[in-house]
Amino acid sequence: MFNLARVVQAVRQADLMLSHNLQAPLVANSVSGLAWAIGFGVAAIGLYRLQRRARRWTLAAIVLYLVNLWLIRLAFSRSSDEVFTRPADAALSMLSILVVWAFLFWPGVRRAFS
Repeated sequence: MFNLARVVQAVRQADLMLSHNLQAPLVANSVSGLAWAIGFGVAAIGLYRLQRRARRWTLAAIVLYLVNLWLIRLAFSRSSDEVFTRPADAALSMLSILVVWAFLFWPGVRRAFS
C-alpha cells in the first residue's frame, strides 16, 4: 500500500516537481513505486497460497526493496535534517529485514512452505 501511495503522490505532485526541474525523482518514485507495489502484491498472493517461491521472493525482495529506497533517498534527498534522521531510519530498515527474515525462517512457517 505504501508503494501505491508513492505512485499516487508522485502523480499528484508531478506539475510541481516538473516546474522545479525534478524529473528524475518523479520518475524514480513513480516507476519504482509501481514496480514494488506489483512485486509485493504478487508476493502477498503467493504467501497467502503458501507457495515456496513466494517465500524466497519475499526474503530477497525485502532486502532489494530497502536498497532501492536507500539509493533513491541518497541520490535525491536534500533535506536539512537528513543527516539527523538517517541513523534511525537505517536502524528501522535493518529491523524490517530482521523481522521479515525471522518470521519467514521460523520453523513452523518454513515447514508450511515445504
